[in-house]
Amino acid sequence: MGNTGLRVCILSANKRCHQNSITSARVVRYIHKNGHKITDRPAEADVILVNTCGVLQLSKDFSTGLLSKALKDRKPGSRIICGGCLSKIDRPLVEKDFPEISIVADPSEMDPLIGATVPYKSVKEGYYDETLYKWLGPDPLSLVPVIGPLGEKLVNWMGDSSLMERLHLRQKSEAIHHANKVHVQIGTGCAGRCAYCTIKVARGESVSRPQADILADIKAVWRPGTTLNLVADDCGSYGCDNGSTLCELVLAIAGAFPEIPIDLRYVNPVWVQKDPEGYKAMFAGARINSINLCMQSGADRIIRLMNRHYEADKVLGTVRELKKISPKTLFRSHFIVGYPTETAQEFALTRKAAEDFHFFNTFMYSHNAGTESFKMKDDVPAPVKLYRQKVMQTYLWLKLLIPDKA
Repeated sequence: MGNTGLRVCILSANKRCHQNSITSARVVRYIHKNGHKITDRPAEADVILVNTCGVLQLSKDFSTGLLSKALKDRKPGSRIICGGCLSKIDRPLVEKDFPEISIVADPSEMDPLIGATVPYKSVKEGYYDETLYKWLGPDPLSLVPVIGPLGEKLVNWMGDSSLMERLHLRQKSEAIHHANKVHVQIGTGCAGRCAYCTIKVARGESVSRPQADILADIKAVWRPGTTLNLVADDCGSYGCDNGSTLCELVLAIAGAFPEIPIDLRYVNPVWVQKDPEGYKAMFAGARINSINLCMQSGADRIIRLMNRHYEADKVLGTVRELKKISPKTLFRSHFIVGYPTETAQEFALTRKAAEDFHFFNTFMYSHNAGTESFKMKDDVPAPVKLYRQKVMQTYLWLKLLIPDKA
């Protein structure tokens, strides 16, 4: 098989992971710059690239299923490449179950595999919008294409009423199906070492992109009517390696593009506790459309076991102050239920903490090999984890149509 004029199929194991999609967007540019073509049909591809996810057992299973499907659907003589987080988090699994697949821990390792004349590392752009998805395989979240239009219809029916604004309904709808957004990467990795998390294995320490590159990408991709989503494994880690801070970056963006609403995804609450005044200034000086403060638990003992360094009440107190400064901001969070040794009383604190957020995702604890928490006994029974998740999800659905108490 020659390496000129190849047909390449890109399959993403998690389109809704923004870091995964940033990588996919860079690969699309890389493929085009090297004179190759992209096809969405594995059966006609010379190269099938599977951009995997391996953060949860569910995502591992989906990724390995995608690798199996690529092997089944490929044409004779084609090459399959496994990239993405699973290639770092559990490379032995891929090597054992898929010995015929090429593994690239870093996308630059694709250069010799596709005969690249333009190296992957020379592709510096770190942005994408919804047009990226046409180059990728089917969405693993099959309900998203259904829920999205229904949410849009409800939002359009309600118009710009005061009730819709109090419900943050448009923002909730766009959060569910990722509509009307452009995405710009500000960094990779994180400064923390959470006991349950494998992202550090896949992404490493916090690496911040230069502010000038970020501003150039925003200028290239943003268009009126869209929200700018800042992409990082932990946005709050921005600047740890270059003496800056997320607050300084956001205020610089607001100064250069004052009309742009901004989403902040995946902010470890430790940064809010460390610098509440900086975050208050940021919320006062920029159009923050939404922020995802990943609390994970409302119980301080569980937070300490997770190796996360903040106190729930202090963070939630600042959240209430930020709401007063910026009442139009959608406050989001993530919660993990069923963490080892979590009691019913501690779960109740988590459910209580959810009251301070307009929207949140709830995950059952995943006992991932290679993490510190894997050394603990996974002692919360599966039915209890499922029950706690359903309680949180039921409360979320109620909150979708209940105005914020603040």
